[in-house]
Amino acid sequence: VPGWLRPGLGSFREAPPEIEVRLLASVPPVDFARDRVDVAIRLGAGPYAGTPTGLQAERLLPESYRAVAHPAACSRWRSMQDMLRETLLHDEYEPRIPEQIDWQRWFAAQGGKRSPPSLRQGLRFSHTYLALDAAASGQGVAVASDVLAADAVAQGRLAVGPGVPVAGPYAYHLLTTRAAVARPQVSAFCAWLRAEAAAFSERGGARPA
Repeated sequence: VPGWLRPGLGSFREAPPEIEVRLLASVPPVDFARDRVDVAIRLGAGPYAGTPTGLQAERLLPESYRAVAHPAACSRWRSMQDMLRETLLHDEYEPRIPEQIDWQRWFAAQGGKRSPPSLRQGLRFSHTYLALDAAASGQGVAVASDVLAADAVAQGRLAVGPGVPVAGPYAYHLLTTRAAVARPQVSAFCAWLRAEAAAFSERGGARPA
């Protein structure tokens, strides 16, 4: 469950109690009929509406990327150069998403004219959460989506380092069908998802301390 969504699930289940929420995690796109799904949240470029399944889609929440590390490490840094002397933690993305934000793209977006060779060095992980766990345990600094880092930042396990946030290539999209959203329960859940996404955006995602 994305970090922006998890905190409010308990309160949604309390009111109204007649709405039952079942969460299904899936890498491939869900089949709304086969999987008996009313609503899906998909991370991607979109658009998704107008498909043969009659989906309705709307952009719900963009991602931005920040440098994050253990709070004690962040407190030592006085500049970006200080941060880049740390061990850099790399998330090795799948080949099908080559446009994802990595250290080189993040550095270029900060106005860096030439990436230092050190940006390619460090520790490499097969999943973002592994890189974030390593950063939270003081093993280095990672560039990560504010959506995925938000929980650890809110809990004080991670802090945001120097640099401006960099917009990611993808966003979270809300998908449903015309038949499903006609039901009051589904319509209420979609409205709650929009409100939670808006609240996360207004808080600024994973914000610097």
